[in-house]
Order: sequence, then structure tokens, then C-alpha cells
Amino acid sequence: MADIYSIIAPDKITAFFTEERSRIMSFLMARYHIAQDVAEDVFQQGCLAMFTNIKQGKITKENIRVSLSAYLLRCCQVTMLKHFEKNDKEKPMSDAETLFDNIPATDYDTEHEADLALMESIIADLPHPCDKLIWGKRRHHYSIKTMTAMFGYSSESTTKVTLHRCMDKLEKRFKAERARR
Repeated sequence: MADIYSIIAPDKITAFFTEERSRIMSFLMARYHIAQDVAEDVFQQGCLAMFTNIKQGKITKENIRVSLSAYLLRCCQVTMLKHFEKNDKEKPMSDAETLFDNIPATDYDTEHEADLALMESIIADLPHPCDKLIWGKRRHHYSIKTMTAMFGYSSESTTKVTLHRCMDKLEKRFKAERARR
């Protein structure tokens, strides 16, 4: 088991975390449009994640490929995304059956299941970032605001337009593939 002292000198720890705290919290509040108390919580959880990874030997002085500042920032970003996932989900969808409201229900379950399988294969084949946006909206019920922050779009309008274009591509391909059957 490693400890933090194997990566950063004991006399520099306090200065490191004090400096990184203000920098990372400013970044989180600006990037994700969150309150200071949420940014503080995320920073603390990110620090704990970094300490845990050091303690478990996942990062050492020999194998860390980025600066410790960059590593801590990444831990905080992952924590932020987990925070969004936890707080933004209305209800998880466990079943592809509820994926799309616009698939017509039929009396024949096999036809409906075939439509769902076709829909999933088309989504997997769509260009990036369509799959993430469509699943984010339909499967995970993320809000546009959350997806804007998660996927790094410059505005909610950009996210909406991109999602709309992706849905248009999906609809056109779905109708074309379904017509071939």
C-alpha cells in the first residue's frame, strides 16, 4: 500500500490542496454552473477518490502519466458527472421496451421486439455523439442542461439542435430499415 507522501512531499501537501481547491472549485462552478457548496462537496469527494487510488496503489510516482493537479481535476470531473447522474435521473429504465414512445405498439410481441432491436442497432451505428445524446435523453432521462455539462457543449441550444439532428437521423434510418422488411 502506498501513501500520499510517496507522491508529494509532506511539507507541500497543504499548499497543494489549498491552491488546487480554489482552482478546481472555480472550474467546476464555471463549467457545470453549480453552487459553491456543491463544488466544495465535489472537490472533497474528488480528493477522497485520489487518496483512495493512491492507497490502493493505482497511482504511484512511477506510473502517473499526468501532473497530480491534472489527476485531481479528473477525479473531481468524474465525481461531478456521478453527481449529475445520481441527482438528475428520474427513474432508471431497465427495459428497452420503454426506450422510445413513438414505436407503435402491436399485437405481435415479436414484431415490437424486432423494432426495438432494430432501433438499438441503428443507434449503435449512428455517428458520434448521437448514441450518447439519444441514450442520455431516452434511457437515462438526463435533462438538456445536464447533457450540456456532461458532454461539453457550449450551450443548451447546441445540445438541443444536435440531439434533434440525431433523432432525425434515427427516424429516417428506422423508417427506411423497417420499410425493407
